[in-house]
Amino acid sequence: MRHKNFSKITVKEIIQYCDVNRNTFYYHFDDIYALLRWMLTEEAIEVVKHFDLLVDYEDAIRFIMDYVDENDYIISCAYDAIGRDEIKRFFSRIL
Repeated sequence: MRHKNFSKITVKEIIQYCDVNRNTFYYHFDDIYALLRWMLTEEAIEVVKHFDLLVDYEDAIRFIMDYVDENDYIISCAYDAIGRDEIKRFFSRIL
C-alpha cells in the first residue's frame, strides 16, 4: 500500500508476496477488502491497548496524533479504498 494504490493491488500479488496459495487466502478472506478490514481491526486493537494504558487525556490525544502521523499512508489508503462512511462505521464499532 505504500508503493501502490490499494485499488490496483491484486490477490495474485498478495499471495505471491506472502508466499501462500490462493486457496489459503480465500479460506481467510472473501476479497482484498476483507483483508483490509482485518488489517484495520488488528491495528485498532493495538491502538486501543495503548490507549487504555493512558489516563491523561492530553497524553491520549498526543498518542493518537503521533499514530496518525506515523500511519498516514494506511489511513489514506483505507479511506480511498472503502470510503468515509465505512471508516466511520468501523471506528464506531470498535470504540
